[in-house]
Amino acid sequence: MLQDIVPIKIFLISDSNSLLSEIGEKFKKASLLLLEDFFAALAHAHLEPDFIFIFGILERNGIAIANFIEKLSELSPSTRVIFAANDPEYRQAVQLMKIGIGDYIAASGFDSLYLSTLLEAYSGEKWNPEEKIRTGIVEKFRELGFMGSGRRMRKLYRMIEDASKSELSLLFEAEVGCELLEAARAAHKLSKRREGPFVLFDVLAYQSETVEFELFGREKDSNAGIEKRKTGAIETASGGSLCIENIDALPIHIQSRLLRAIREKKYLKPGGPNIVFWNTRLICISWKNLEKSIKFKQLREDLFYQIAAFNIRVPSLRARGQDVVLLANHFLRTFVRVNRLKAMNLSQAAKDKLLEHYFSGNVLELKSVIETAALLSKGEEIEKENIIFREKPIINLISDGEQSLEKYNEFIINTYLEKYDNDVLAVAARLGIGKSTIYRMLQSNKISKKTSAQND
Repeated sequence: MLQDIVPIKIFLISDSNSLLSEIGEKFKKASLLLLEDFFAALAHAHLEPDFIFIFGILERNGIAIANFIEKLSELSPSTRVIFAANDPEYRQAVQLMKIGIGDYIAASGFDSLYLSTLLEAYSGEKWNPEEKIRTGIVEKFRELGFMGSGRRMRKLYRMIEDASKSELSLLFEAEVGCELLEAARAAHKLSKRREGPFVLFDVLAYQSETVEFELFGREKDSNAGIEKRKTGAIETASGGSLCIENIDALPIHIQSRLLRAIREKKYLKPGGPNIVFWNTRLICISWKNLEKSIKFKQLREDLFYQIAAFNIRVPSLRARGQDVVLLANHFLRTFVRVNRLKAMNLSQAAKDKLLEHYFSGNVLELKSVIETAALLSKGEEIEKENIIFREKPIINLISDGEQSLEKYNEFIINTYLEKYDNDVLAVAARLGIGKSTIYRMLQSNKISKKTSAQND
């Protein structure tokens, strides 16, 4: 789901050897490289830096700054170049801006506050020069692949930490598109089994006829035409963690066998008399509520209680507030870098639109929306019009959360107003309600003014 966290890369072209250590002490999570001239910067352009700061150098070793900018735009078009002048001049600033310099500042103005503000606007994160904000549990889980510092995510981090202190079986549940696999990996990396393997076993990836052998393995059996011994996922994960996805898709008879193996800490491998001892921490992940699978006889109830000794629900994206913007900036920055595009930012209107969206597809939906917006954008800023959401069936949205009947009605009418371009009569006819009902809700502000219409 989430890609690996990519640190912000900064090149410094300067004669000052002390500059690197000064900045490095205050911005420890940025990747910094001090270079002497334009040639060295071009030689390292394949690293695709996010920013290059040039301190007063206009030409060196036969390469002028204009030639450097032109060549850099070919090698790393997403890089933003900032010139820090020792003696700022208006005319020089205009000339440099014309050749493609992203910003022109006084060298004396290049300080912690300036860089913090720049990086915050670029990444969507709060950057503190002394690293007082981006520390503790949020920073620990950032290194484990998570992005988010809100109350819901900090609660999730603490639960994963607590769960990792024991050998109890873990169950992570979430809506489609949430970071379930990241949560399972984090639990493994924080546990005492971190040095062992982490094995993912997706039940739906195998046919029902072979899933037992893939999970438990099988012995060589010449009589049955099996000429090679197979190691199953349980045995492969020995000493580490076994992460089973979609456990309710296992045939019931295999669920029974798995339950016995967990309880007895051993099992007979199919096709032979050899005993395999259970030496793995079991982690299960599910995109749906497994208690419903029990109700529909898809999952054994006793197996559920065995695997859900510690049950953790990963929060939906819409419950994470400003984390939406943080993730959006991360996805945008990564997409721009990977596809070698010009640097771009999210406009405030685009951020507001993202924060207002329901996101039934959660993090995966946000990633898709941002990448599409980056392709549609014609300038350096992604506008509100570039943010396009795929229409979701209303019944799916309703089933995703518990609300009052009044709230459901408001949501449905809002959705249809948006779908039918704010045509009140069309919406009234489609839903089989009177137009006066819609107007009454408009007057009482129960329907968002942003999606409501004033036409008859």
